[in-house]
Amino acid sequence: MTSRTQRHRKRHLWILVEALYRRKELNLPPFTILSCDNMPNNGSLTRRAVCELASHRSAEFAQWIEGNVAFPSSMVDRIVPAMSEVSRERLQKELNCHDQNAVMCEAFSQWVVEDNFPQGRPDWEHDGVQMVKDVHPFETMKLRLLNGSHSLLAYVGLAAKYKTVAQAVADEKFANLICHYMSFEAAPTLDLPENVQVQTYIDSLVSRFANDSLQHQLSQIAMDGSQKIPQRWLNGAEERLANDAKQGDLNATVLGVAAWLFYVRGEDLEGNQHKVDDPMAQTLSELHGRCADPESLVREALKLNDIFSTTLSQSEMFSRAVLNAYQTIISSGVTECLLFNNRLSNNNTANFGG
Repeated sequence: MTSRTQRHRKRHLWILVEALYRRKELNLPPFTILSCDNMPNNGSLTRRAVCELASHRSAEFAQWIEGNVAFPSSMVDRIVPAMSEVSRERLQKELNCHDQNAVMCEAFSQWVVEDNFPQGRPDWEHDGVQMVKDVHPFETMKLRLLNGSHSLLAYVGLAAKYKTVAQAVADEKFANLICHYMSFEAAPTLDLPENVQVQTYIDSLVSRFANDSLQHQLSQIAMDGSQKIPQRWLNGAEERLANDAKQGDLNATVLGVAAWLFYVRGEDLEGNQHKVDDPMAQTLSELHGRCADPESLVREALKLNDIFSTTLSQSEMFSRAVLNAYQTIISSGVTECLLFNNRLSNNNTANFGG
């Protein structure tokens, strides 16, 4: 988040604090603050930020907010690639749209909102909004299935010279990879309401990823990987290990971590360089510079506790599997890993790397 964005956000939060203060002074019931940004736990994060700012006015005021103001969370599931000049030209040509703030997105959309509105609310469910007791299970499903598959396609796909999501999933090896990841590695970590059909969601994702009109760039998804992969892959992997997962139970995730580690070195197997857009880019570049062999590279990478938990870094099974995958990528290319994972899809208990 840029300093300018932070200033804007803080200004907006101060407006909420001031509005709540005036209602309290007038002895009016507080309004509900619904967060609609694309962040996990956005309601609780907003509550924390508002209460912190309110405490500068008085501790009593902050306590009043904590005890009386509702901050429901929400989750939006819709693929919206970053706009480019090509997509802006397309909007102008096909829709005569010259709005610089316009975006292109897929037709699919899902909005899930925590049903916590003490003063009442509109009947949003009549317009397709899912009003639920707890948004968290839906957030986790989206992060680990949709976003997790996106990141897997990004790092493995870029290593295979693909540029867009649709190009990657058009390759049967990639389609099999993400189906294996979603069904056998991510889905078992989910705790969803009984009426949610996980397999239906997985099937819809494969179809959505194949939408070539979006031109969703893998390089865009690959940005900020050090911030994304913990919640997309690693938290789920840690849960699997805690439940005595076998070595082969995390093969797609392991391949993703190895491909990410290969990507952040900043050049491909032919020596072609690319920009690594990541808050930890310098740290990761220095890591590659000082580690002379894959074994030390993987060992030191897994010690980055801003990314990897102690459970993962101290797991010999996980470390060995990442090392095997990384060595296969640099010696034989990512296609060899994909061929292995295709064989794996028919036997998800196999061991990675033998």
